[in-house]
Amino acid sequence: MTELGSVNFWGGSEIAERIEDGQIAVDFLRPLDVQAATVTTEVGQALFAFIPRGIPQLLIGGLAVGMELPGSAAAGLLGVVSLLLAVVISEATVYRSAST
Repeated sequence: MTELGSVNFWGGSEIAERIEDGQIAVDFLRPLDVQAATVTTEVGQALFAFIPRGIPQLLIGGLAVGMELPGSAAAGLLGVVSLLLAVVISEATVYRSAST
């Protein structure tokens, strides 16, 4: 559950402010995909937020409650992949709803 702190459930995004301010026009002049740049920036911020939020909670939960580690390395890897996909889908959805 602590990993969900990195997923953007509330839809707050910098792209909506950039559209309102008109700064998005400058972004369209740059030689890169605006959607890809915005989504990767948001994903980077979410993953960086996981470090101070998620890791201490996992450590405290592991010490206080005795959480189990995944049964195999494949299960752990699938958990990490699912978290990454959740963050990417969340940020892409926020981008899509902010730009319409």
